[in-house]
Amino acid sequence: MSEIISIATSGHVELLKSRLNAGSGFLAGGLKIDCAEEKHGNFTFFGCRLDIFPASAEGKKQGETFRYYLADVVADVIINRWERELIREIIRNNFGYFNEEEQEQILCLAEKALNNFEENRGAILFYRLKRKKQVMERLQEYLHQNNHLVIEGFIRFRLKDYLQELQQAVEKAVDEYLLEWEYKEFIRLLRHFVDLQRPRVAQVHVILKNSGYFKIMDSEKRNLSCEELEGFVFDVEDPDIDQGDLLISTLVTVAPERVFLHYRESPKTGHIVETLANIFGSRLHRCQGCEYCRSMLQINH
Repeated sequence: MSEIISIATSGHVELLKSRLNAGSGFLAGGLKIDCAEEKHGNFTFFGCRLDIFPASAEGKKQGETFRYYLADVVADVIINRWERELIREIIRNNFGYFNEEEQEQILCLAEKALNNFEENRGAILFYRLKRKKQVMERLQEYLHQNNHLVIEGFIRFRLKDYLQELQQAVEKAVDEYLLEWEYKEFIRLLRHFVDLQRPRVAQVHVILKNSGYFKIMDSEKRNLSCEELEGFVFDVEDPDIDQGDLLISTLVTVAPERVFLHYRESPKTGHIVETLANIFGSRLHRCQGCEYCRSMLQINH
């Protein structure tokens, strides 16, 4: 006796066909699947047949293996091909006011958000497999009760929790994109302001500690005077004051011709250094480790 399950789709036909044909030989346990292909309008139907004895315990087990295999194939195609199109559709429908280039940037950010913004390949694979498992479970539930599957309809009506996850990833991506845009605009305005300013001093040395606290000194390694800093407090170790913002504001106001930065790499200093580099460009010189800064940075907060 044969058990037949029909899978229909209008998209990614060749990939689905390739994946189904890969199992058209013998599966584990000697099970043999035959897949026939028919075209009706925009849809291609794959009739997948397995010869079993459904009344027996062995036949029931074979049927489970058959459905598991088909669910695995379809879930793999959804995650690896449909997912990106679904994200793009969500962006287009909900955030169509962004231009095409911006939408593509949001798409990339949404894919990163789905992987919790992890860069590690192992972590990315984990989140991808987690989504595939979620889709597979829905497919197995469906195929236990139905012998006909239209992939597009299944995604639309049976994967609402998965689509909600994609929606949330897009919303996170839009927030991330806007924050990045605001940061770049902020940097652009500060660079413009620095370029327009007349330098108040020729050069300054900034001692940036790992904690984020800093000192600003002149070319002779002496603390700048309050007159030169126009009242800025430059060595206050107050946890309620954002030291990075204070340093940036001070340097932008003083607008020195050259900034010599003495620091050690740390999570606290990384963002500050990057921001200063974006604002001051070629004016910023990073010390490679002079005797003075080595002694100054021995004691860190």
